[in-house]
Amino acid sequence: MRRVLEDVSVAAGIRANVVICGEPGTGRELVAREIHRRSERADRPFVRVAYAVESSDTFELELFGQAARTGERERRATERIGRCGHLYEALGGTVFFANLPEVPPRTQARLARLFRDGEAVQGKNRINLTVRVMAAVEQGYAGRVKGGRLHEDLVRAISELHIDVPPLRQRGEDIPALAAMFLADACLHKGVPPKQLTSAAQQILSALPWHGNALELQRLLADLVQRVQGGVIDLTDVLATVQIDGRAKPFAKGGTLREARARFEREYIAAVMTQHHGRIPEAAKTLGVQRPNLYRKLRRLNVPKAVPKKQRRSTVLD
Repeated sequence: MRRVLEDVSVAAGIRANVVICGEPGTGRELVAREIHRRSERADRPFVRVAYAVESSDTFELELFGQAARTGERERRATERIGRCGHLYEALGGTVFFANLPEVPPRTQARLARLFRDGEAVQGKNRINLTVRVMAAVEQGYAGRVKGGRLHEDLVRAISELHIDVPPLRQRGEDIPALAAMFLADACLHKGVPPKQLTSAAQQILSALPWHGNALELQRLLADLVQRVQGGVIDLTDVLATVQIDGRAKPFAKGGTLREARARFEREYIAAVMTQHHGRIPEAAKTLGVQRPNLYRKLRRLNVPKAVPKKQRRSTVLD
């Protein structure tokens, strides 16, 4: 994240358009807003544009402020924008596309012409398109360009600067601070006294994969604020809400309490080992046990000592 913040500082100091690449829930919009806040455009509008299927009929009108005129859809035609559209609203400031690959191809083609020309027709006048463009995309978006999901000219026009935002599972050390912030915000929003996470609760949160990234963590903490009556959220409270592997699944009925405890212990140790990429000293410190004891538990519970090389490589590249 230090690298991301360095990229934000660089982007804020120049006028380039920016592609922010990462998984949903990683905070791509927060990155865009921070770039805008630090830039010379900070006192101008930041306009968020998100395509939704249910509003597809009116999306172009809301974006451009007017529909394309018949005969003006050729490649050389200058696009028209109206005063009631998002693009006119963003003049002098920033327009952020929250889900650009979902925008229909026809609309992407219009945007490509607009950003290529750097000007538009508004009323009877030609105006400079003084707007900075930022867009959120996912990893592998180049494949979407080849597959036709993203307009090549549009991507070329907006990808002057590229920022990668890592998934939360690669930022385990950030989770306690993020969880504390989300917990405080949730308590304030719900109007309840502040709550705290125990050390064990923080450890299990740090060990989870978080496929939905920070947004999933935020929703979990909001759910826990409603469920937990007291002022302390413990490990058992977290486990009652989320599974060790981060996916919702039915509780496995049957077996004795001892078997259930062993099953949980194995899953928890395996999650912590994955978090630390198989490094015994770090895992033992997180678990609060001596290294010899951890070795014995790994053998007894048949937990792999290290993350397979192929899995470790994919974790870095995801």
